Amino acid sequence: MAVYMFYGKSGSGKGTQAQILKEQLIAQGRSVIYIETGQLFRDFISAHNNFMGNYVQSVVESGNLMPSFFPIYLWSRELVDHYTGNEDIILDGTARRLEEAPIIHSAFDFLGITKRYVLNLEVSDQWVFNHMGARNRVDDTEEGMQQRLQWFNEQVVPVIDFFKKNPVYTVITVNGEQSIEQVAQMITQSLTL
Repeated sequence: MAVYMFYGKSGSGKGTQAQILKEQLIAQGRSVIYIETGQLFRDFISAHNNFMGNYVQSVVESGNLMPSFFPIYLWSRELVDHYTGNEDIILDGTARRLEEAPIIHSAFDFLGITKRYVLNLEVSDQWVFNHMGARNRVDDTEEGMQQRLQWFNEQVVPVIDFFKKNPVYTVITVNGEQSIEQVAQMITQSLTL
């Protein structure tokens, strides 16, 4: 069993690559728990028609950040409810602030997961602007993209550095400025799947 954590700037394709890895593992007959923090928030909101569900929805819709305890609560609950010791775990958008990194590290220690991979899809800021601008989503304005890039540099890069400094983790940096197939092939070769 192994854990695979995906990181990369918005528009780097990490969600796409996480899904491809999930399909590859399942094709090998392995069980996979796939945790995507954004989806956990959406699921929580749809399942809780109460104060907390409405409050979380208002925070998310306003573009504000939830305090760290909440994503920690959501992914912790996923592991508690679904992990049996026989699954690989793929994490997309999890532990994106430095205070979350030691907590998820302690979860892996507690569960006895020794194979830990951090997959960092590296792309330039210009790549982000070119790819996200083409999506025509409401928040994909130049200002919105600048804010997300600043957030990544200030908050997420220190998390990746946290894992790089810990010898328990294998950190694999992949050039994300390639085709989806090329990036997937590089990841597969790096993981020796």
